[in-house]
Amino acid sequence: MSLRFVALRLTTLVAPLVASCVVAGVTAARAQPQQNEKNDAKTDDAKTDDAAKNDAAKSRLERPLMPVPVYPLRHRGSIEISIDGSLHEWPAGLPAIELSDIRQLSGTAFGAMRGESDFSARGAGLWDEETLYLFFLVRDDWGRPFDTRLNLPDRMIVPPADALTLFFDPKRDTRSYGPYEGRADDREFWVGMTDGGGTLVVAWQRFKALASRPDKTRARMLYDAKKHVFTIEMAIPWREISPDFEAKDGAAIDTQIILDDFDAPTDTLPQTRIGWTFGSSPVLDPAIYGTFVLVKNDWQAKFSPEAPAHPRAKHPKLPDDTFWISLRKDLAAIQARPGRDGITGRRYDLLRALDDRLATYPVLDAQECYKLLQREMPREVSGYLRNGPFYFQDLVMRELLRALEGDRKPTHREIIALPGRGFFYRTPDGEVLLSPSALHTHRLLPIVSAVLFAASRDPMQRQDPTTVRARQQKIPVLAHLSFHVPGRGALDLPDLVKPGSETKVGTGLVIRALADIDERGRVPMTMGYQITDSHGFTLVAPALSARPEHVQLPDSADGRIDVLVLDPDHEMADDFVSKFRPRLTILEGFLDVRRWLDDSRPRSHRLDEVEPAIERFEKLGTQVLLLTPGQRFVLPGSDD
Repeated sequence: MSLRFVALRLTTLVAPLVASCVVAGVTAARAQPQQNEKNDAKTDDAKTDDAAKNDAAKSRLERPLMPVPVYPLRHRGSIEISIDGSLHEWPAGLPAIELSDIRQLSGTAFGAMRGESDFSARGAGLWDEETLYLFFLVRDDWGRPFDTRLNLPDRMIVPPADALTLFFDPKRDTRSYGPYEGRADDREFWVGMTDGGGTLVVAWQRFKALASRPDKTRARMLYDAKKHVFTIEMAIPWREISPDFEAKDGAAIDTQIILDDFDAPTDTLPQTRIGWTFGSSPVLDPAIYGTFVLVKNDWQAKFSPEAPAHPRAKHPKLPDDTFWISLRKDLAAIQARPGRDGITGRRYDLLRALDDRLATYPVLDAQECYKLLQREMPREVSGYLRNGPFYFQDLVMRELLRALEGDRKPTHREIIALPGRGFFYRTPDGEVLLSPSALHTHRLLPIVSAVLFAASRDPMQRQDPTTVRARQQKIPVLAHLSFHVPGRGALDLPDLVKPGSETKVGTGLVIRALADIDERGRVPMTMGYQITDSHGFTLVAPALSARPEHVQLPDSADGRIDVLVLDPDHEMADDFVSKFRPRLTILEGFLDVRRWLDDSRPRSHRLDEVEPAIERFEKLGTQVLLLTPGQRFVLPGSDD
C-alpha cells in the first residue's frame, strides 16, 4: 500500500484533507447546529433520507475496497515532543494516517454529512521505548465539546462530544467482538474537549466495562473556530496500553482509530463517524483493526511495511450462526405457559443457553450497537449482526415480520415480545408498540396505530428510525420527555404527553399517560401507560415510576387489570399486583443483553430472577408469564 506524507504547516495539511471526500447523493445542506432542525422536515422526510443513504452506499460500492491499513510508526530519535497542541516539534514528511476517504465514513443519513467542509482527518505518529506519540488534525465545521453541565441520558457510558477513540490489541489476538477472550487485554483511549477548553481522557477496558483516568497519558485537544479544525496531540505510555508490550524495531500492535462527529446541540449520539479500517470492508466488523509497525527513525520507504503474521488463535470461538438459528427454532416450537411450568424442562434449558450468552455480552458493545442503530449507520450495524446476540435478534425480528406480513388486522388480542426490550400489543381496535428498540421495528409501521416510549430520554430504550418514519406517516408517537429526532431536532413541547392525559388511537383504543407531575411541572424519567379498548379490556405498563393511583379503570373492569406488564424492580410492583389482581402479569426486562451497568435502573434481569418473581407475584393473586424474544401470546380477557 502506497503512503501519503504529511506537512506540518496547518494550512498545508488541512486544505487537502478531504480532497477525495465527496458524498454522492447527499445534496441538502445540514441545518446550522444552533437552529432548530424542525424546518428540515418539509424537504428532508424519511423517503429522502433513505434515498440519500442508498446513493451514498452506491458511491462507496463503486470504489474498490481499501486495503486493511498498515502504518509505519517511526522512532522519534532525538526529537522532543511537547504535548501542548502546537505540533511545532513534529518533523515534516511523516507518513500520514489517513481518515479522509468517503469509504471510511459511517453515518450519512438524514443529511448528516455535507461534504468537504464537514468531517475528515489526517494524522501521524512516532514512538520510543516508553511512549506512543500521535497527533491528528480533524476538519469539522462545528466543534462540539463535552458539556460538563449536561444532564446526560440515564446510564449512558461514553460522553457525547466530538471525540477521538483509539483501540489497541497488543497481542493481536482479537478475532471477534462480544465476549471473546482475546479481547481481555485490549485497551481503548477516548479523548474529548470539555466546554471549558480542557482535555478529557478516559481509558476503557471494553471487555469488562471498566473505565479509568490514565495516570501518565498526556493529551491536548484544541478547536480553531476560524479554521474549523481540531488539533489532537497525545503521548500514551506503552505500559498504559499493555505492561507486556515491548516497543522495539519491527514490533506490531493492532489498532483502530475512530472519530465521532456531533452536529446538533440537542443530540446525545454522533451523526457521523470515520474509522481507519472502515474502507476495508463493505460490512464493518468491529473486530477488524489496522496495524502500527514500529520502524527506525530513518525509515523512508514509499510503501507500507509488511505487518507480521497474526499469531494463531488460541481462544475458544464464540458460537456460530448454527447455534443461534437452532436456538431460535427450538424456542419458537415451545409455547409459553404461565407460572413455573413455563420455566421447566426443555424450555428452561433453552432459556438458560440464551441467557448465558446475553449475560456475558459486553455492555459497551451493546450500547455501541444501539447508538449506531439509532443513527442508521447500516455498515457498522451489519458488523454487529454477523454473529452473537444481535444476530439472534435480527433472526427473530425477520421471522416475526414474515409471520405478520399477511396478518393485517387482528381478530383477537395478543401481545408479542419484541427482541431485546419492548412489546407489540395487538387488538381489533388498534395496535401499539410499547417502548420498542429492536432493529427493523419501523417495518411494522403499516399496521401500527401508535408508538409509546416510557423512557424517551434514554436512547437505549427507544427506536429513532421508527420515530422518524412514524412522524412522517402521521402515526402518533407518545413520549413525555423531549429527545432528538434525527434530521428534525428535539421534539417540540406540544408533541409531548402530560401525566393524566388521554389519547385516542385506532378505532377504539384509549391510552392514558401514568406519571406524577410536581408543582414546578417536573416529571420523572419514566412514564407508564394504560391502554383500554372499546370492550374495557385494560393493559397497564407502569414502567418504573407510575403508581397504582394513576390507573383509572372503566366500571366494567370490576377493579381488575387484564394484563400488567411489570418490571420486578418497580418499587410498587407488589402494590400493583395486590390492588388490581391482574389476570395475567408479563415480566419485563428479561432475556436481553446488558444495556446498562448492573447497578442501574432499569437493568437487564437474568434468568435466575424469574422463579423468585413468579413466586412473589403468584402469592398476590396473579398468573405470571415470561415470553421469549419474538413470542406471540393470545390474551384471554374477562369479556371472552
